[in-house]
Amino acid sequence: MVECSAVTSPCPSESALMAFVSGSSPDRAPIEAHLVECERCRVAVAGLVSRTTAPTRSEGRLVRGAQVGRYVVLDLVGQGAMGQVYAAYDPVLDRKVAIKLLHPLAEGAEAQERLLREAKSLARVGHPNLVGVHDAGAFRDSVFIAMEFVEGQTLRAWLQPRTRSQAEVLDAFLQAGRGLAAAHAAGLVHRDFKPENVLVGRDGRVRVSDFGLARDVAEPARPAELAPLLEPEKLPTATGAFVGTPAYMAPEQLAGQRADARADQFSFAVALYEGLAGQRPFARNSADLVKAGARPVGSAVLGQALLRALAAEPSQRFPSLDALMTALKPAPRKRWPVPVTAAAVLLAVGLGVSLHRSEALCGSGPARVEAVWPESRKRSLAAHFAGLGGSPLFESARRGLDAYGVGWAAMHREACEATRVKGEQSDQLLTARMACLDRRLVEVEGVLGVLATTDATTLARASDAVNALTPLSVCANANALLAPTPRAEQPQVVERVSRIEQELARAQALNEAGRFKEGVPIATTAALEAHAIGWAPLEAEALLTLGALTQGAGELTSAEPMLRDSWARALVARADRTAVIAAVNLSFLLEELGRMKEAQEWSWQAATLRDRVGDDFDLEARVANQEGHLLSTNGDYRGAETRYRRAWELRKTHQGEAHPKTVLMWANVGMSAGGQGHYEEAVQVLRGVAV
Repeated sequence: MVECSAVTSPCPSESALMAFVSGSSPDRAPIEAHLVECERCRVAVAGLVSRTTAPTRSEGRLVRGAQVGRYVVLDLVGQGAMGQVYAAYDPVLDRKVAIKLLHPLAEGAEAQERLLREAKSLARVGHPNLVGVHDAGAFRDSVFIAMEFVEGQTLRAWLQPRTRSQAEVLDAFLQAGRGLAAAHAAGLVHRDFKPENVLVGRDGRVRVSDFGLARDVAEPARPAELAPLLEPEKLPTATGAFVGTPAYMAPEQLAGQRADARADQFSFAVALYEGLAGQRPFARNSADLVKAGARPVGSAVLGQALLRALAAEPSQRFPSLDALMTALKPAPRKRWPVPVTAAAVLLAVGLGVSLHRSEALCGSGPARVEAVWPESRKRSLAAHFAGLGGSPLFESARRGLDAYGVGWAAMHREACEATRVKGEQSDQLLTARMACLDRRLVEVEGVLGVLATTDATTLARASDAVNALTPLSVCANANALLAPTPRAEQPQVVERVSRIEQELARAQALNEAGRFKEGVPIATTAALEAHAIGWAPLEAEALLTLGALTQGAGELTSAEPMLRDSWARALVARADRTAVIAAVNLSFLLEELGRMKEAQEWSWQAATLRDRVGDDFDLEARVANQEGHLLSTNGDYRGAETRYRRAWELRKTHQGEAHPKTVLMWANVGMSAGGQGHYEEAVQVLRGVAV
């Protein structure tokens, strides 16, 4: 609601003023009468008129079927001064999403930066009580973010019937508080918490949204954001708008001081007070009125907690939002069945708090996996493979994907807890690990796309793509993760990189499934686009994929320059893992061409560079296996067996004895034993492989 000077009629809400400006208000007369006597509302309406009638909005709403990035527009579900929100379909992940699209240049570059900041803020914090962000990018002369689509309503609308019990209202706000606290733990401040920026899903789960005003606590405030907002001349004008909503702002924020987590705590308390009492605690949140205090609401415990959170001085509020929520609803006392020591009590309490905090901050991994590999997709693929007579093959693939998903969720939690809970890992490394894990899910999506297009001729190798998924352990290798060239952050580049990564994942899966001719054009396009962007690690990966597909198709002389270029680009980018794989592939290719001296040199290059990568069992196994090949080709079967056994031991230890790659290494051991004349041993080994 807009803050008004002394007038005879109450000020309309922001939504009512927006409806008035847009012409959709059912009864304009009361608002028109109010505007005659209220200068503040006139100024606010002037700002809304300026923004909603700007000539840059001439394109209007998007029609059904229009594309924003890879997303297909379904319906317009909401709009405001900054932009529009559409329901859309994501054809890659087969799900419904919400697309928030900023009006083209409605508020200039600053508004676009604010929207991208919203995407980055939410993407950094995975929590069930925060709206999930999937993607962000450029669209025409604007930007968009793709978010979780929440079937439900705003907290404001949910509170409207005024029939909610105190317990229901408190529970909804405690859920929102947990999401906001998770953002604070990640170093983010919302700065515009209010009921309109909280969503209540049909499932009852509450999610905080609209972090467009959020800012990392380490980011310095800008002068434009520090202008005091209490005087009429400092309210929104036809050429600018304040940051945040005054009705919920803390006094220090209104006075132009830096807003921190305690300002969010004040806004949270104002909204909760309003939810319980039906009105906000203060006519306006100026320091003098806030210091005078508010009338307590609810129980004695609840009322005291709210009054402390509504203190005019930030230092007098709770030290954190977690502390406020504990005070709002203290945990019930537990009756211990037997006497215990004070130390044991403290240990139990500490463990409980730690587990709760860990779950709140780091428990979103299983949901991320479920979004990519849901039960509906399993059923669909099972039916597809059954129609091809390949149910056993699909069951093998399903078990592999299920295990990969469990491992992914476990590593996601471990990476998050290492920074957010235990404080043992830097934010930089956490960001790198999360980006690595995101790429692994992109790989899974690529594999699923290949499985869905399997036919009778490609059925036999369909599950090979699952077995070839990049080991999750690469996302724990700090040495390798912190070495590559940083990705660009421009929205246009980020969107293109994301699209290329998705295409590469598909091409890589096609390569592992033996569908080389299908994969070559996809990898070719990806390599050209990666070169156009100029991001060396992605170009090196695209060239490696194209070279592997070309090599698989039997065009060895054409594949050689692609693999050489991949190796060179990877060295420039310090993408050492890609460089090692390119060198191993080159060694194998040159061996097939009979150029043994060159094959030996590239094997040596791979082994030397592998040491720089650090702990990576997959790379070490690849190098050892290729060394075994070269020794075997030269007739040194004893030496070959040693290297094959090393590759087998690595695979067995890290991927299990039954993993297809482990079995293949064991078969190589058997072949090298046979080459030495140890026929009984060879037969025994190969029989074990057959079983």
